[in-house]
Amino acid sequence: MKIVQILQHSTPASADFETYWYDGWHIRVGRAISKIASNADIICVRPEIKADGPVLYKDKYSDITIGRFPAKKICESFELSLDLLKFLKNISKAQDVIFHFHDYRAPLQLLTAALFNKNVKMVGQHHGMAQTTFLINKSAPHKAIFYSLKALAEKIIVPNYRCLFALNNEELNYVERLGVKSARIQTMGVDCDTFKPIKKSHARKILGLDGNSKYVLYVGRLEKIKGADAFIDALCKVKRYADVRAIVVGATEKDTYYEKAKSLGATFFQNQPNKLMPLFYNAADIFVQPIFCTTGGFNVALLEALACNTTTISTMLDRYEPLEITSLGLFPKSFADVSNMLLNQIESPHKFKPRDAIARRYSWEAIAKATLNVYEQL
Repeated sequence: MKIVQILQHSTPASADFETYWYDGWHIRVGRAISKIASNADIICVRPEIKADGPVLYKDKYSDITIGRFPAKKICESFELSLDLLKFLKNISKAQDVIFHFHDYRAPLQLLTAALFNKNVKMVGQHHGMAQTTFLINKSAPHKAIFYSLKALAEKIIVPNYRCLFALNNEELNYVERLGVKSARIQTMGVDCDTFKPIKKSHARKILGLDGNSKYVLYVGRLEKIKGADAFIDALCKVKRYADVRAIVVGATEKDTYYEKAKSLGATFFQNQPNKLMPLFYNAADIFVQPIFCTTGGFNVALLEALACNTTTISTMLDRYEPLEITSLGLFPKSFADVSNMLLNQIESPHKFKPRDAIARRYSWEAIAKATLNVYEQL
């Protein structure tokens, strides 16, 4: 069995180019599957705007092969790599080939699927990309035209996928309306060997944080779609009654709520490599993720926080079915709930221990086994 994991984008601007050679969801999935499928030939590829030419190399952490191919940005969310398409064309001529597309509705993925659907078995993974019909209604006229054409392409191409992994029920309903024969909710995994509880005092010492203060952690861009509006609202209210400090990881100065967070005394850290993120989850008293918009996917930061047994206030805990929400953390239904829960947790802490349940269902081993089972049934 030959499995090609295909990512749709180049190295993010906020990521280190050299480090990202060996990272990305396609690579993480490939590595996890390689540990349990010794007979599989796994290749993980992506376009790369910064690349001078096609490069294939063996992963230094596993038996997979990694490839990056020069690309040009055509428009928003569309990077075109002719070298990658040529490579995939050659791969598609072999027998028993599976193309696993990450963010399967991205323009590059749709184009690739249209070209090779008759030659290979295709699986798609949702990573949180907003539904195209939603973007049509929310975009300026010239962008709405682009998304209308993309919606038409989805209707034609997406039904050719043998199986689709959605991150939530909204996406699952969307792909079923497009006519996909097999779809299921399946997320990315969490590395439970990396994300695990460590002593709070040790984590704070390494990060240079005060050992006695109460810290609330926020991870990601300070934008409404990430829950920053509710986070800032809660922080403003709670600071009137309690001495709480905010840690923000991964925001930029251009973010909508950056200046407000700064005025509230937040401590900022740039995007961190995976190996350092457990320090932040364990240093914090509470992880807050109050996303009240309906777009987006299955937030990985939340999964990592739960694996570290960090007390969590999140609107996305209901996506961990069939696990009980009350065993995972605090589930707010309004802005007021977020601030009240935060204040109550600071004044009278309640410790949650969801790690074992998360590890059983969402470890990379569990996700890899579920994915491999789908491959074998195609």
